[in-house]
Formats: sequence, structure tokens, C-alpha cells
Amino acid sequence: MIALLQRRRRLVWIEGNHDAAAAVALGGESALEIEIGPLVFRHEPREGRACGELAGHLHPVAIA
Repeated sequence: MIALLQRRRRLVWIEGNHDAAAAVALGGESALEIEIGPLVFRHEPREGRACGELAGHLHPVAIA
């Protein structure tokens, strides 16, 4: 299924504490973080508030 999703697409795995070798095992590329337009994807959030930050390590929460 992952191979199908990668066809004609750029797949970037954001490296975290459990999956640093995901790109080696599953294909694609890996990065500590990546910026796409106004969004920044990273494993853990940075100190302070950041607009457009998506951090994958966090458990689902909402902060207003």
C-alpha cells in the first residue's frame, strides 16, 4: 500500500524516536523537519508558539 502511495509522489518521512530508518525500510526520503509553504513538519514541537507547526510526537490535543 505504501509503495502505491509513493507512485509519482515525493514521500518524506519525518524522523522521530521510533522510526529513524523508515525511508530505508519503506522507501522515500527522510528529514528531521520539512517546510512546505507556511507549514513546518517536525517530530517534536519547539519551545514557544509557532504558527503552522505540525509535530507528530504529540498525543492528540488542542491548544487555544
